[in-house]
Amino acid sequence: MFVASWFKLRGATQRLEIVNKERGVKGVGDAAKLEEERLPRFKINIFYVISSVCSLVLVGYSWLVFLPAFKDTAEYAAVQNIVILLTVLLVAVSGMQIYLSVKREETQTDNSASKSE
Repeated sequence: MFVASWFKLRGATQRLEIVNKERGVKGVGDAAKLEEERLPRFKINIFYVISSVCSLVLVGYSWLVFLPAFKDTAEYAAVQNIVILLTVLLVAVSGMQIYLSVKREETQTDNSASKSE
């Protein structure tokens, strides 16, 4: 049983070495570096995400708690218009914050391309 498993593992290792030779990869560390260069890396600024979530919570609060407090009053229509304006502005700000929160990190290939220019 152990011998059969060893031969299977050895065969898989040999096939992996053949694939790595075709790719031009010398070692295991080189394979990891090759994968890192291919995949774009993203970094998220958590402060923008928290701010965006707080903005969306404020929109929910204004519609579910603040506006119903003015139900059956003369000011309801005016408060509703203000809440609509506030919602539009806060959703726009939240969208910008989410866009700004995600930054793409430069990889080594991006750095070499910018240096050659």
